[in-house]
Amino acid sequence: MPTATAASRRGTILIAVMGVSTMVLVIGLGAVAVSRIHARTVSAANDFAEARICARAGLEVGMLAIAGDPYWRTNFGDGDWFVNRPVGSGSFTLSAADPTDSSVRVGDNHPVVLTSTGAKGDARYLLSVRMEVGPRTGSCLEASLCASRGVTVIDATLTSDQTIRSNTTVTASGGATVNADVEAVTSISGATYTQDTAIAAAPSIFPAASSVFDPYTAAGTVIPYSSLLQGGRELIGNGTFELTIAGWSTSGGCSTALNVNPLMLYQGLCSLRVTGRDSVADNVWTTLPANRLISGHTYALSCPVYSPTAATMRVSVSVQTDRGSATYAPPTVSVPANTWTVIKIDTPAISWSGSVKSAILTVESSAPTSDFYLDAVSLRDTSLAFSYLMDGQVLSPATNPYGAPNARGIYILNCAGRDVVIANSRVVGTLVLLNPGPGTMIAGSVAFEPAESTMPALMTDGKITLSLSRDDLSESQLGVNFNPPGVPYPFESGAGSFTNATATDTLRSGITGLVYSKADLAVENDTLVSGVLAVDGAVAVNASSLTLHYSNRYLINPPPGFASAAVAMRPVPGSWKREVR
Repeated sequence: MPTATAASRRGTILIAVMGVSTMVLVIGLGAVAVSRIHARTVSAANDFAEARICARAGLEVGMLAIAGDPYWRTNFGDGDWFVNRPVGSGSFTLSAADPTDSSVRVGDNHPVVLTSTGAKGDARYLLSVRMEVGPRTGSCLEASLCASRGVTVIDATLTSDQTIRSNTTVTASGGATVNADVEAVTSISGATYTQDTAIAAAPSIFPAASSVFDPYTAAGTVIPYSSLLQGGRELIGNGTFELTIAGWSTSGGCSTALNVNPLMLYQGLCSLRVTGRDSVADNVWTTLPANRLISGHTYALSCPVYSPTAATMRVSVSVQTDRGSATYAPPTVSVPANTWTVIKIDTPAISWSGSVKSAILTVESSAPTSDFYLDAVSLRDTSLAFSYLMDGQVLSPATNPYGAPNARGIYILNCAGRDVVIANSRVVGTLVLLNPGPGTMIAGSVAFEPAESTMPALMTDGKITLSLSRDDLSESQLGVNFNPPGVPYPFESGAGSFTNATATDTLRSGITGLVYSKADLAVENDTLVSGVLAVDGAVAVNASSLTLHYSNRYLINPPPGFASAAVAMRPVPGSWKREVR
C-alpha cells in the first residue's frame, strides 16, 4: 500500500507535468499568434505597397485621358473621373480640381490637380500631381504661316521673321523669292529660298475644324450680310460739283482754270467749267482712291461732257504702283457742239502689278482753245456689282454700324454664299466669316486687331482672298474717323489712349493677330500680317508681296477652340506628393 510520501511525490510530478504542458501550450499558442500577426503585417504591407501602385496607375490613367481627349475639361469636369476602377488586384478612384477658380471646365490654360486614391484590402494610398499647360511641339501656332496643304508662292516675295510650314509641299515659282526659314513634310521646290529649308518630321497640329468656331458663334453678335452696302461704291470723290471744284485740278498751261457753273447743267445745281485753255494738253484730272482700286477688276465710267465747239474727247485712267504703271486709254469719242454727250465706258479688266501708290482720272479735249464742261462724273467697280461691301467702317466693342455693339468685339458675318468685300475699314475685335462666296476678300487699306490680346482677329470657314494695300488707312482721304472716342488706336485690349473727334489721322494698314481659315486662302497685292496665319487648307501667294511678323502669344495663351492644337498638359516636376487625410 503506497505511503503518503509516495502519493505526495506523484502529485507533485503531475502538477509539474501539467505546468510544463501549459507552458508548452502557451508557447505554441504564442508562436501561432506571432505567426498570424506577422502574416497580417506582411499582408498589410503588401496591400499598402499595391495601393500605392494603384494610386500611381490612377494618375497615369488621368494623364492619358487628358492627352487623348481635346475636350477633356468639358467631358470629365470637376470631381471624380473614375471611381473604384479595378487595376490588378486593387482599384483606384481619380478626381480632378482646378486650383485657380475651382472649375476644371473654365480656363483652357488653367492648371489642374489630379488626386488618385489607390485601394487594396483595407489599405489606402493617396497620391496627387499638378498638371500645367506647356507648348505642344508641332502646333500650327508655332509658325508665322502654317498650312495643312501646299503653300505656293507665284511671282511674289514672301518675307517672315519666323518659319513658314506646310504639312505637304512648299513651291516657289515664276521668279518668287522666299525670305524665311521653310519646313515641309513632303517637299520644297522652286527658287529662290534665301534662308534654311528642311523636311519636317511630322505634320503640324490644327484645331478641330468641327468645333473651333463654336465659342465665337456662341458669344458673337450677328451682322446680316443684307445690312451691308450692295454693289460697287462710287470712286469719284466729287463728281457733281455742287458749289465746289474740290478734288479736281488742271494740267498743261498755267492759264487754265476751273470753276463751278450754275448755268450750264447736266443735272443738279452746278457743273465744272474748264476755261482758259490754249493747248490740247490743257486737261482736267482728279485723284482716285488708291486703296479702293483692285487689279483685275472691271469698271463702269459715266462722264457727261459739253463743248461749245465740236471735238473729240477721251476719259482715261492711270495707275502708278511700286512696280511701274498701267493706263487705260479708250478710243476718243466724238462730241457735237453745244450739247451734252455722255461718255459711257465699261472697261475690260484693268490689271497691274504691285501696290497702288496713286491713280488719276483724266478728261481731255481735242479742241485746243475751247472751254468744256463736266457734270455727274461717276466711276464704279463693276466687279463688285453683286457684292456686299463693308467700306469705310469702324467695327469694335464700342461701335457697330450695323446694330448693337458686342462688348468683346466678336462679330459673326454669315455671308450665305454671297461675295462680301471688307475694304478701307478698321476692325477691333474678332470677325468671323461663315459661308463666304468665292469672291469674298479683305481688300485695300485695313486695320485689324483683336479686342482681347489672345483672341483671333479674323476667322473664316471658307476660301477668301487677302488683298491688302500697304498704304496707310487715311482718315482724310476716306472722310472717316477711325479712332473715335472709345476706340483708341492702337486698341491694346482697351488700354490705348490715342483717340479724338477729328478725321486727319493715318493708321498702318495690316492685320494684327491670328488669322485662321478652315479652307484654302489666297493672298494678293501687298499684305501684312503681324501674328499668325493658320490655314487648314492650301495657301497661294500671288504677285507682289506677303510680309509676316510672328507673335508667340497665341502659342503661349491659345484662344478658345485652339488649345488642343496649341498646348499639352504636363506634370509639374516636384509636384508629385502623397496626400494624408
